[in-house]
Amino acid sequence: LMSLQHKTEILYLCFSTDGGYSQITLIQTPLSVTRAVTKSASMRCKISGKSFNFNSAYIHWYRQSPGAAPKRILYIKSQSVTTDPGFDEKKFIADSYVSVSTSKLTVHQLTQEDSATYYCATWDRTVLESHRQTVQKPTLHSEPSV
Repeated sequence: LMSLQHKTEILYLCFSTDGGYSQITLIQTPLSVTRAVTKSASMRCKISGKSFNFNSAYIHWYRQSPGAAPKRILYIKSQSVTTDPGFDEKKFIADSYVSVSTSKLTVHQLTQEDSATYYCATWDRTVLESHRQTVQKPTLHSEPSV
């Protein structure tokens, strides 16, 4: 008998709130990640803008499962990570690379529940009003493999 090994595909996009003060651009790589269940997957958001200060920015990571609203996983500021309730801080790891203005999210011990769209959001000011810009909108699918 052949055993099936399930794979999880993670697709994500980045968006930014900038209060209308400056143009902030987020570039994500790669657009799609496919990994076997129990493995790890990483995704990055490179953030740039004329007056954007990566050192003072809050960078948020969200997960949106099919048919559900996005849920924040965690946020990171100045190398300090705060994981939201309901998410395991050992499973979801965020890093910041200040020299290249990039945040990386790694998801460990993948399960089928991790097959979702992931979002990165950022701002570097405290504002009450915000402007939201969708940078990319990928589609999601997952499939078992033999």
